[in-house]
Amino acid sequence: MAASLSIVLCMLALINQVVSIRRLAARPSELKATLPQLVLKIFPRTDIERLVFVALVVTVALCEELIYRGFVQRVFQDAAGEFVAAGIFISAVFFSIAHVYQGRRGLISTFVVGALFATIRWWSGSIVPSACAHFVADLTVGLLAPNRLRAALERSATGGDTQPV
Repeated sequence: MAASLSIVLCMLALINQVVSIRRLAARPSELKATLPQLVLKIFPRTDIERLVFVALVVTVALCEELIYRGFVQRVFQDAAGEFVAAGIFISAVFFSIAHVYQGRRGLISTFVVGALFATIRWWSGSIVPSACAHFVADLTVGLLAPNRLRAALERSATGGDTQPV
């Protein structure tokens, strides 16, 4: 069951990230905001940086899932007894707060993703599906977003078409 859930969640994460990147690239005014500019500065540009980024994403996905779904969720589920939703909700809140740097939209989306991951962790009894999806989501953004956003900014600066390639 964990393997099937992992595949489905990874596909959903991939689709969501690709759609989000395309949506952002189609809005040149939003590309000038702080977060997209930060992305352009810190995300990998060379093959060596991409290799290091993959290692970083593995670490982040595993650590965050162990912390939020493995520890926080379990502590609050145990404390709440039969009220499983408390552990799921509180885990999602903690996960969301850890991503406050993403702004209001990021808080909401990470809360929803956190609640989904926590629900799947509770239902399946495994953090493997959420760790895999977390890895795919972060890797997708790190490898696709910089090129897409730079290309959209260049098109915007030259007055070209603002639709992503």
